[in-house]
Amino acid sequence: MLQSALFRCCFVFFLHSFVMSKKIKKSISSLLVATSILSFFPITSFYRMMPAHAATALGVVINEVSWMGTVDDSNDEWIELYNNSTQGIDLTGWYIEDDGSTRYTLSGVISSGGYFLIEDSEDSVRSILANAVIGLSLANSGDSLILKNVDGTVVDAVNSSGDAWFAGDNTDKTSMERVDSTLSGDDASNWSSNVFSNGAEGRNGSRIQGTPGSLNSASQPAEEVTNVELAISNNTPRKGEKITVSVNVTDVSDLFSYGLNVQYDPAVFRYESAQGGSFLNKNQTVSTSFQAGLEDGKEGNLIAAEARTEGEKGGTNGSGMLFSLDFTVIGDAGSESDIIFDDESFLSTPERDIFVEFTELTVTILENIIVEPVRNLAGRAGVERYTIEFDWDAPSSGADSYRILRKNVLGNFEELIATEDLQFIDDREIVPTVSYAYQIVAVRDGMESIPVEVKISDARGILGDNNRTDRVDGRDLENLARRFAEEKGNSAYLALVDTTYDGRIDGKDLIDMAANWAFTYEN
Repeated sequence: MLQSALFRCCFVFFLHSFVMSKKIKKSISSLLVATSILSFFPITSFYRMMPAHAATALGVVINEVSWMGTVDDSNDEWIELYNNSTQGIDLTGWYIEDDGSTRYTLSGVISSGGYFLIEDSEDSVRSILANAVIGLSLANSGDSLILKNVDGTVVDAVNSSGDAWFAGDNTDKTSMERVDSTLSGDDASNWSSNVFSNGAEGRNGSRIQGTPGSLNSASQPAEEVTNVELAISNNTPRKGEKITVSVNVTDVSDLFSYGLNVQYDPAVFRYESAQGGSFLNKNQTVSTSFQAGLEDGKEGNLIAAEARTEGEKGGTNGSGMLFSLDFTVIGDAGSESDIIFDDESFLSTPERDIFVEFTELTVTILENIIVEPVRNLAGRAGVERYTIEFDWDAPSSGADSYRILRKNVLGNFEELIATEDLQFIDDREIVPTVSYAYQIVAVRDGMESIPVEVKISDARGILGDNNRTDRVDGRDLENLARRFAEEKGNSAYLALVDTTYDGRIDGKDLIDMAANWAFTYEN
């Protein structure tokens, strides 16, 4: 490569000598030699080695403008150029005309498909080396920016009218990004406020809300945008209810870490806890660190983050849950709360931020419904032996369904069934003379009434007749002996043998059997 370059330089010198020669014979000789050399080294190869000085319209464009500065300093303005052409362009002598009066003169080369970052000072974008440092002075009210080449020919124009900027935000310090670098810079619809930071940092380390030196977020193809979405267990809860909010990522590539700040109305929700998801750590097969907590311990802004801590800094691909949050609803009926991600939220590969589109939720608190209890609950022994039946009237406020619960041998009410009927027959291991306690709970729109309780027994049959042959005999004793000392929860426990209904088969049940030994029951 070096020899080739030197040879070409010698060739140029030789041509120069040829032109300046005053001796015809020498000139003719030189011309012949030059023609011979040209047959091996076309002159176009030489010119391709050098950056071009001219550019057609939109060959180089003003691609992004941070007219509002950065979060760290509003004076830290910057402008990004982009080269649409297929060759490098020498910008020496080019300039940007600001409102027709101020010139920002350029120098340096912008590569094909490359970016050229002009910073007000080298610290304006401290994480990226500036291609040019020029004292910029962009008005927040709007400027006209005209890019001209060394000949003074207009190559690109942005906001020629000098009216308000097409995009960008002075409050959030989000830059103004060109959507399509091949379309007019004077078309307001071809500009957008930055949506995703590329992770660049300002002079004090704050994240720059722009994409200096890389593809604009506004230009990112839709199919390459990663989505972070919120899913809620109930988006119309009532005061006092618990809800869970899941944070899910879709179609991400090389995810290494994230930092997501979730904001909500502290008058509506009270934060309870956070749980890391299984996506980033691949179901705990990869080491990560998950952290979550309220900012300064105050409700309203929750900061959650997770990063891989394994030796090899690689990411993961696909879709899954990042983490979940548990809240208690404390807002009154009719109150609302948005659940959103703030502008500092990000997803990142090991090298850069990922372009992300965040969704948000709006949750409305419904009015608490007072469900009246059932009326006229009555119970009795069923038509068939070893059954208990009861019925009731619906509450005046109505109900969607009813929960039927029975107290177990441990003293706890267990649900037997949920039904829309106004009656129920229990035939589940009913022991004669044992008094069973039941509760009926009316349910409407997910809300429940206070329970109404009734106690019922079936006196038909003989206590101790655990095989239900209508006689207490040796088979009943064998059943008891096989299950003696067994407790509820053990596989050998049998409720029909537990005549004392206390959850344990023991001597008290044997006494019940002995008291009725050899007796028979006649219908």
